[in-house]
Amino acid sequence: EQITEKPKEVHVLEKHHIDKLRNTLPGRWLNLFEFYINTGARRNEILDLEWKYIKNNTIEIHGKGNRKRIIPINAKLQSVIESMGRGVGRLFKIDPAKVSRRFNNELKNIGVSGSVHTLRRTYISHMLMAGVDPATVGDLTGHTDIRTLIKLYSHIINHHKKAAVEKLPY
Repeated sequence: EQITEKPKEVHVLEKHHIDKLRNTLPGRWLNLFEFYINTGARRNEILDLEWKYIKNNTIEIHGKGNRKRIIPINAKLQSVIESMGRGVGRLFKIDPAKVSRRFNNELKNIGVSGSVHTLRRTYISHMLMAGVDPATVGDLTGHTDIRTLIKLYSHIINHHKKAAVEKLPY
């Protein structure tokens, strides 16, 4: 089956945007930002995250349809978790609407049109640009149908096809 619809424009943060946010976001907002861009989780998946789901260098995310997935913790996120100290219950006790407003404003302040979901798109896009296969990215981000991921991010996947064929050893 061939997908012929034109994909929606995907707003993605570049490294300089991420650096700007890291330099301007205070305390818990910076921690929350790091969770979003280092897990690719949806807004409420992080806001519902409890300390008991962080163990053995992994995070157990409870996603759409109450599906669970395991995300390995990278070095950057491990450092953030250690700086927060262990707690009980939810990591971030912040109203979802407040999170949306804050990140919408922060993105606007650095000249990016987007929302808190832009952070998820950033994770997915950078994983694909780094050469991570779509099936793995889909598994990490909870896309149950890989065709959805491929449709939304086909412009990135197509861009890397030339580099992929150049990897042939013959």
